[in-house]
Amino acid sequence: MNTTELAVAASPAPLALPSPEIMEQVFGAGDLSKLTPAKRLELYNATCQSLGLNPLSRPFEFVNLSGKLVFYARKDATEQLRKIHGVSLRIVSRETLEGVYVVTAEAKDRTGRTDEATGAVNIAGLNGEPLANAFMKAETKAKRRVTLSLCGMGFLDESEVSSIPDARTVGFDPRTGELDAPVVGAENAVVPVSDKARVTDQNRRSIDWRKANGVENGTPLGNLIKSRGGDADTRHRIVTEALDAIRRARGWESDSDVTPKHVEDYLETGDAGGNVIDTHYTETARTEPPNGVYAGGDGPLGGFIE
Repeated sequence: MNTTELAVAASPAPLALPSPEIMEQVFGAGDLSKLTPAKRLELYNATCQSLGLNPLSRPFEFVNLSGKLVFYARKDATEQLRKIHGVSLRIVSRETLEGVYVVTAEAKDRTGRTDEATGAVNIAGLNGEPLANAFMKAETKAKRRVTLSLCGMGFLDESEVSSIPDARTVGFDPRTGELDAPVVGAENAVVPVSDKARVTDQNRRSIDWRKANGVENGTPLGNLIKSRGGDADTRHRIVTEALDAIRRARGWESDSDVTPKHVEDYLETGDAGGNVIDTHYTETARTEPPNGVYAGGDGPLGGFIE
């Protein structure tokens, strides 16, 4: 093989740019919910390719901000970016300012470029485990924010999304690009979604968590979940909504951090931990439904219809 052949073999695959229709929607309206599932998937894969990220690891998810659907970066994105760009991190300072714990992180890439960013978490009134989790969350936010900044990415990080009022994460099917939850825009236009994809994802999470923690039918927590009524999909939704509420309240990133005791306390009292009480649940959702038919809602049990 000659030098020319070697150069061709070593050259990267040409960048697949999104179609003009997609580019117009992204740079014009800035709302990805208006794209078809196929176009949304095309944009997702093109974005990953342009940054050198593996789309199979789902480095990005979607979040609904004020009626507009945009990307946000998951842990997988920032970790891959650090490896690609040779980013090293160090904590510059940790301090508490008027009840807010602030961590400053510095990042340096292989070319010597540096950047700094902060991660801040309200710790007023916290103690014990919730306080420890808040400390870790602030450090995580600082490290991820400075990584994205140094790598020239303007995406939100998942550690920031949970602290934005009214922000709602929206899952999607990586095979089809269909959204797993409706997105309501400024004009109340709802984007059609794949109910099957949403239910499949929620059931998988619930089953995996229950198996990992031995929460089978016949156990105290298994019986508590079953007593809420509804079909199997409803009970799986009870579990996944409890997992989400507890993780948000405690700043945890994985379902594996949540124990059966956490879920039991949440279902019994609405206490998600970290001094966060789901008042919707404690005030309304404990009412036994007439026939256990699920109709959605904000608490761990949502609402019910006759």
